[in-house]
Amino acid sequence: MLGYCYDNNLFESHVEELDESPREPGSYLIPGRCSLSPFLEKGQYQINKYRPDFDDWELVPDYSGVIFYSKADKTEKKYDKGESPDFINYTDIKPPSPEKYYQWNETLGNWEYIEALEISDKKIIGKLKAKELEQARADAGFDFEIAPGNSKKFDCDTKATIYVGNLTNLARIKPSFSIQAFSDYDNVLHSLSNAQLKSLGDGLLTKKQADFTEKHNYYTSIDAETTLSGLNAIIAEIQSKIDSL
Repeated sequence: MLGYCYDNNLFESHVEELDESPREPGSYLIPGRCSLSPFLEKGQYQINKYRPDFDDWELVPDYSGVIFYSKADKTEKKYDKGESPDFINYTDIKPPSPEKYYQWNETLGNWEYIEALEISDKKIIGKLKAKELEQARADAGFDFEIAPGNSKKFDCDTKATIYVGNLTNLARIKPSFSIQAFSDYDNVLHSLSNAQLKSLGDGLLTKKQADFTEKHNYYTSIDAETTLSGLNAIIAEIQSKIDSL
């Protein structure tokens, strides 16, 4: 004889073989939370739930484990056993990636790619990146007025030190800008005369190396490699020019 058992919430749990009663041959011992009434045949997303008053079962929804998505804003929603999903406002079809470029189309019964959303998004991202770069340069004190041509106001050693510090700060504030920063800095160094390069000397080059090495912990592993590699290339080029003088 089989017993059809249920959990604390009355949902079907398992089927087990019942033991015959030693005192009443032909009778069986029925454990708590079990019934002799068999489970109903269920379909997908259904589960049996016990009805104590009738000692039988009814089929109720079971969408547990299924993720639903809002047709309006794509937020996720889950349902417990016995709960009926809101199919009017939610769907179990996952939005394609990137989600922000898709909207629910009720006629299609699916998500529809909206090209205008992607175009608008890329324009916004472009503006934000430009603004972020501008702010990062400002925060780093990147002053293009301090250039090698202003030799009457700043000597070469001072100018080089200022640019080293500014480049370090810029890369620290926004690692993704490190390549652009190196390009800016490289242009400055290329504009120095041989005499100015000579005045840099080994001491300042060593200081630059130490300064950047100290700061590289601020970068992600990829940006750190890019930054240090770019720095070493610049230093090697400067050293080569100095050695050739």
